[in-house]
Formats: sequence, C-alpha cells, structure tokens
Amino acid sequence: MSLLDKLCSDVCRIVNEDHVSFFFLLTGQRGCGKSFVLRSLFTNLINACAASEVTTLSDILVSSNSVSPEDNRFRVCKIDYNSLLLWSRQFKADSDMKFFSFPHLTVLIVDDVHALCELCLLNEASHFMEKLLLRVLHCPGCALVASALSESGVPPYLLQCRRPILYPISSNFHSPGGFFPFVDNEGSDRPFRQTLISLGMAKLALQKYKDGASVTADERSVMMQQKFKWLSGSLENLTAVQVETLYGLSHIQERLSIMISSLAFFKEPGSCGRLLGSLPTTTGILLFGPSGCGKSALVRRIAGAFPSMVFHFVECTKLFSKFLGESEEKLREVYRKARLRTPSVVVLDNMDIIAQSRGAMQGSDTSGGGNGVDVNRRMLACLLCELDGVTSNSGVLTIGITNAPHVIDKALLRRGRLESVIMVPPLTLQAAQDICRCFFENFKADPAERNDCIEVIAKASEGCSPVSLRFVLRKILETLLPQISESGNHLVFPTQMTLRHTLFENASLLAPIDYPFSQF
Repeated sequence: MSLLDKLCSDVCRIVNEDHVSFFFLLTGQRGCGKSFVLRSLFTNLINACAASEVTTLSDILVSSNSVSPEDNRFRVCKIDYNSLLLWSRQFKADSDMKFFSFPHLTVLIVDDVHALCELCLLNEASHFMEKLLLRVLHCPGCALVASALSESGVPPYLLQCRRPILYPISSNFHSPGGFFPFVDNEGSDRPFRQTLISLGMAKLALQKYKDGASVTADERSVMMQQKFKWLSGSLENLTAVQVETLYGLSHIQERLSIMISSLAFFKEPGSCGRLLGSLPTTTGILLFGPSGCGKSALVRRIAGAFPSMVFHFVECTKLFSKFLGESEEKLREVYRKARLRTPSVVVLDNMDIIAQSRGAMQGSDTSGGGNGVDVNRRMLACLLCELDGVTSNSGVLTIGITNAPHVIDKALLRRGRLESVIMVPPLTLQAAQDICRCFFENFKADPAERNDCIEVIAKASEGCSPVSLRFVLRKILETLLPQISESGNHLVFPTQMTLRHTLFENASLLAPIDYPFSQF
C-alpha cells in the first residue's frame, strides 16, 4: 500500500470514531512531494468518499448545540494563508471559538503548518489560527492533516494538545501522477506499446527543449505524430510577430515558445491533451541578464504569438502600497485573475524587488511601522504561497524577470517553482552584425564598403547591450542629418572618419558588459 493510500485509509477511519479526533502529519524535506500528497488526498476524499468541499468558515463552523452526529458526510476544507486572513476578519467579533464547533467528519488540510504559522504571526492572525486548529482537535470525529519538514516544525500548542500520527516521505517518493494508464476504446487494459514508446520519446524531446538542447528531426517527427501540433504552429506564429528586432535571441525564443505551447495544450480535447497534461512541464521560468538585453521585450513578443492565452504583465514596483496588507493583496489578485482563465501566464518584471533573499533582509524594516513587520518579507511569503501549496496552479505559468538574480531568495528557484532559469545574454558578434546590417541596408553604398563598416561597428560593440548599440547607430544617423537634407532626403553612407569619431565618443557605452552572474 502506498503512502497516499495508507493516509486516505486512516483518514476515513474517523467514520467509526465518534469520541476522538485525529492529527495526521506528513514530514519530509522540501520538494519531496508533501503538497502533492495533500492535493491527492483532497481529490480522493471528494471523489471516493463523496465529500463536500467547504470554502468559507461560516459553512463549516456551527454552534456547539446544533451539531448533528447523524450527518455522515465528509467535509473537507483547505486552510491556507489567504483563507485564514479572510476568516479572521469575519470572526473578529467572535474571537473566542469555544462557542463554536466542527461537525462530525470534518477534515482540515494545512500545507506547511510552520510557514503558515509564521505568516499569521506577521499579520497578527496567529491567535485566530491557534484557536481554529485547536478547536478541530477538540471536536470528536474530526481530523487535522498537516505537513511540515519535521515534527519539530509543528507549533507547540498542537503538540501539547495531541501527538501526531507521522507519515514520513522519503526522498525517492514517486507520485502516482508519473504513471499513465492507457486503455483502448473497448475498455481493454492492453497497453498501447507503440504509443508508450512514442510518448516517451516526445516527453524526452520536450525535456530537451526545457534544458536548452536542440531537438533532432526524428524527435520532431515523433512529436508531430503524437499530435503535438503546437511545436511547429507556435514557432511559425512567433516568427511573424516582428522578431527581427530581437537579434541573437532566437534560441531563447524557441525554448520559451515550447514551454508556453505545452501549457496552451493542457485544455485541448482528446486523449492526447489529457496525456500531455500529465507530463511534467515547467512550473515557472526565471529570465535574468544585464539591463537592456531584451528580457521584457522578448516576453512581450512571445505573448503576441499566443493571442488566445492571457498574459498578466506585472511591474513589481507598482505593487507596493502605503497601506498595510494592500501590497500582498494586489499580488494575490493577479494570481486569482490568472486562475479564473487558464491557461495563462503571469509575468513579474523586476521580480527581485518583491523576492529578495531572507538573509539579505535580516534586521531591515522597510514598512516604517517600527514593529518589525517588513513589507518585503511579507511580499516574498505571499509569492511563495501563490507558487506552491495545496491549491493547484495547473494552467498558470509564472515568468520572473530580473537583472540581479543573486538577490532572489533561493526557495523560489527549487523544483516546482521557478525551476527553469534562462539567461538573456549581451550581444554576440553575429547579433551585432545583424543589427548593423539591418540599419545600413537603407543606405546606398558599395557592398564591400557596407560590409567593412558593419564589421567595424560589430567588433566594437560585441558584448554590449542592444540598447547601447542602437543608441550609437542613432548618433551616427544624427551626424548625417545635414547631409541628408542637402541630398534631397537620400541616405548618405557615413564616411570612415564619421564612424570612428562616433565610436570614440561612445566607447564607454559599447564596452563589454561585466556581468558577474553569467554562471548563475
């Protein structure tokens, strides 16, 4: 019996236990699958036990005198940071919960109880959380299912009330979602061996795209045979959206296109869409690189290639508010809108502003309240809650953009969050040549002279940002304006002296960027 089956079986035991409550605790290292087990438990209780999902506290908390022991329906409630804040406001007038009780067969699911306790402590909701969790442990026939790194991560008041039944998850835990049942139309359980092999090759090819490797013609053919039509269609759309201005980024464009295309395929009808939805895809992307290299422009161009998908562009500097709690509420609202219409993409520009490392924030207090409440710390905690937890984020992809990856908290970069890290580099020699060639093709000149001019500027600008090179080209055009007006609006090719003079004046702009995080 798997760990998930054992946990489901033990939770269902509360049907026969009318005089005692249960405390089940999943323990294990970060990323070992605790959140997955809790989501699967929630789904199994809904499907197998005909349980009803409770979304508001008023629907589950009843007066102690009106509890009906004859009601044999499971009630499942997921407790997260957002719901606790909302419920704490609703029950502010009735903070003493001894007058309320949970009905029989109530199951509360809490993911990462230690982190949730810390968040509630920052927002002065820890007293409400303590009363709520203790109340369910004092109600017979109820169960609390939580997760933590270890038993020591559980709040002491819970351990004093009831010792938990531990379910340790080893590091080699394999989720049931990693296996795919294949049945034919007649209901036979005979596996489609050729389909399994082809889908396996398609899965490996998709993983190669995620890792930045090239895909062979045979792998592309297999993906097309498996009806992965998004592979070629989206790339054709992408090339039609003015990508000629983003020189040197074609390989990154293709890689991002594949990741977003697999997300767009989740809701496609048919068995292929369901199978692809089971394949592990990236849950988040971090684009980093020097300023002016086209990170934001790249994402906006790719968004134009997927008109049917909603892109939520968020400038993180605009999330902050002078009112306590409103900054986090703005971020939660972005993800709430993204989940209403999936598949969708949330783009967080200048992400390092809201995702600073907790070590760098030690001793800082940017809220101005003098009570130790740090708005940056609360924004990071809110972002972590949105990227991970019991609530499923299927169909929502997060893309973070930053030029300071060393500032970002390492917890955001683990598997299951922003797991794909991609660098947008400065100009290569070939990219600089392409930009100069596009600029000088409007001038009438001898091909040899044009090529020599392109080589001079490209070699001088290798390693700089595209923005700096475009600035220098605009300066060259400005020096030619008097000659253009005299020649009747004809573009006069610049002389070697003009070029070298402009390059000398702007040598500091064209210097190679010293970016210390190239190997981040």
